Amino acid sequence: MKKAHISLACLLFVFCASNVYGQSGKETWKTLTKIGWKTAFNEYIGTEIQLPIFSDEVNALNGKEITIQGFILPLDLSEGNYLILSAFPYASCFFCGNAGPETVMEVYMKKTQLYAADEKVTFRGKLKLNQEDGMHLIYMLEEAEPVEVD
Repeated sequence: MKKAHISLACLLFVFCASNVYGQSGKETWKTLTKIGWKTAFNEYIGTEIQLPIFSDEVNALNGKEITIQGFILPLDLSEGNYLILSAFPYASCFFCGNAGPETVMEVYMKKTQLYAADEKVTFRGKLKLNQEDGMHLIYMLEEAEPVEVD
C-alpha cells in the first residue's frame, strides 16, 4: 500500500511539473494567451503602442524550453533560419485580423531549414518574452528545432 502511495505521489509530481513546462504544442498557445495590455509611447515610431503584461503563468515560461505547434506564415523564407509561427492557419492569423498578437511568435532556428507557407509544424526551443521592443513580436523561440509528432 505504501508503494502505491509513493508511486501515486511521484506520478502526481510529474504531471504537475509537466503541466507548465511539458505542455503539448497546442496547450502552450493556450497558456500564452494569458496576458493583459498596457499603452506606452514608443519614441522610435512616434506613437503609442500596446505592450503586453504577462501573467505569472506566462512569466514562468520565460527562458524555459517549450514545445509549440503551429503554422508557418508566408515570409521571404530564403534564409531558412527565421520564420513566424502562428497558432492558426494563414487565413485566420493575427496579421489577417482574426487573432491577437499573442497567437504568433518569431522562431530563430538552430539549423537552417526551409518550410512551406501554412505548413503545420512543431518546434522545441527556448521561449523569450518581449515586453518592451515594439519592433518584434511579443514571443520569440530561440535555438528552435523541429520535433516529430506522432
